[in-house]
Amino acid sequence: MMKKINLAILNILLVLTNVFAGDFIKTGNGIIVHPDASFSGNAKEIQLAVVSNNIIRVTAIADRNLTAAKSLVVIANANTATKWNVISAKGFVSLRTAIRQDFTTIADDAWYGLGQHQDDLMNYKGYQVQLFQNNTEVAVPMLVSKKNYGILWDNYSLTQFGDVRPYQPLNALKLFSKTGEQGWLTATYNNDKNNPSNAIVQRAESSISYEFLNDSKLFLPKEFKPESGVATWEGSIGSELNGIHKFRFTYAGYVKVWLDGKLLLDRWRQAWNPGSAILDVELQKEKKYDFKVEWIPNG
Repeated sequence: MMKKINLAILNILLVLTNVFAGDFIKTGNGIIVHPDASFSGNAKEIQLAVVSNNIIRVTAIADRNLTAAKSLVVIANANTATKWNVISAKGFVSLRTAIRQDFTTIADDAWYGLGQHQDDLMNYKGYQVQLFQNNTEVAVPMLVSKKNYGILWDNYSLTQFGDVRPYQPLNALKLFSKTGEQGWLTATYNNDKNNPSNAIVQRAESSISYEFLNDSKLFLPKEFKPESGVATWEGSIGSELNGIHKFRFTYAGYVKVWLDGKLLLDRWRQAWNPGSAILDVELQKEKKYDFKVEWIPNG
């Protein structure tokens, strides 16, 4: 069963900077910063603790009155021989060890790690990854760059990595039917996947979203038989923006996707264990592209 098709337009800007300090306290192994609220989001207190020359533990706390819980991930003790100092000027505060390392992402960087996921990706730079424990999904909050640095996030909660803006539904694009009407695609349902020309239902649809079992019962045509049938969505799509558009498909059964007659996706997955796939598609502003999705639920 295809669960949903989402669209996201990606534009990541990664910035590394010093802390905007409202005030700070120097401790035995680092500093506690009470940052400027206009820059800190929900963090009311940020603790920086020197572990070694090249490791600083960062802990953000949402309430000054809370005490950070004992970590289940970080067990290293601080190296008391490590030399470090604090520099404060013009609303900024910096904690520096004897060895200073700065890094910024570049176009040809690559990010690996994060556990086991089903999007068929090795390099996660430029993509969104959700960290959660599930069947076939393993969350490991450790990131390694090909530029020889790593980030371990001491966090056990549901987490989104990368561009955390939510994917948009398919109808965030301009949709056109097979005959050119704007606002939807032409959906065709057939109960014989071996003879797809005999349609039992054809209707206008502006979204493809069957995320839960009840969605299939509520929104698929009552005449449609998923165990033997095939469904297609056809027409054209257009965008108001130039550039790479990321299409994310969650599916089970057999799914194919064409753009301007070119087959971009051809996947199969057991019906009881949905998979996912991401397509990077470059679209030009206001240009229409022929678009087709074919789904065989019991393929």
